[in-house]
Amino acid sequence: MTPTRRLPLPAGLLLAVGAGLAIPVQGRINGALGARLDDGMAAAVVSFSTGLVLMIVISLGLPAGRAGLA
Repeated sequence: MTPTRRLPLPAGLLLAVGAGLAIPVQGRINGALGARLDDGMAAAVVSFSTGLVLMIVISLGLPAGRAGLA
């Protein structure tokens, strides 16, 4: 069995705080996009599509993500 790597506590706390701060910012961005497009569904599609593309790019950029494709 291979040993698992753990994230250091300060780095984990920093990531948790950053994620907590990003949630209301994401809501504000989605609201502004919906108002600008005058269509909430289109704003949701743009938001979710952007997130999906970013997650795919990040996963393919990490060795563990690429190893899952083998």
